[in-house]
Amino acid sequence: MVSGLVEASVGILPAGGMDSVASATGRERALRRLGLRGRMPKATFSSRGAWRLAGTGSVQTALSNQVLRRYGFLMPSDLAAM
Repeated sequence: MVSGLVEASVGILPAGGMDSVASATGRERALRRLGLRGRMPKATFSSRGAWRLAGTGSVQTALSNQVLRRYGFLMPSDLAAM
């Protein structure tokens, strides 16, 4: 649960928290906010659920290392340089 709080505090999740990302429409809106355009966010309309969708190309494209760094996440390469 702590990770959900961290994600919400850095702004990746919408104001409604996990509830608004649990629906396909909420997931699509979140991916569009992260910059995905065209048909890529349509992959969220699946019955597989959020955890299984995390491995799809759409989500991987939206959450690039650059985007994660912008929200304050550290990459393994950042930790190796310390």
